[in-house]
Amino acid sequence: MVDSTQPEESTMTYEQENQWGREIAASAVAECLETGNQPKFVRMIRDMAAQDTGVSIGFLYSIAERAVR
Repeated sequence: MVDSTQPEESTMTYEQENQWGREIAASAVAECLETGNQPKFVRMIRDMAAQDTGVSIGFLYSIAERAVR
């Protein structure tokens, strides 16, 4: 899974944060499909939803895109 520990936010643009969030989401989905650990995946979604960053927005948007496919 991609490390969701954020580097200094001032070093990343919003677009970079958003892309990083999408990468974290792809990794989290892949891990959930591989392990079946849905509670861990749900906790990550809840944690991201509580944040207001480019990373969390990219993550949640990516999850939403996958849900409506």
